Amino acid sequence: MPVTATETVTDIDAEWERVAIDCPYDSTTIAASFLTVRVEMP
Repeated sequence: MPVTATETVTDIDAEWERVAIDCPYDSTTIAASFLTVRVEMP
């Protein structure tokens, strides 16, 4: 099932970036979850 998430991209150096994805959920109704992330080059 697709999720709505917010990504934050931070430059580490000229070659690398750090990508953080904030995907909030309600832990009272969802006991556990996981995501599969696909990374593509532009």
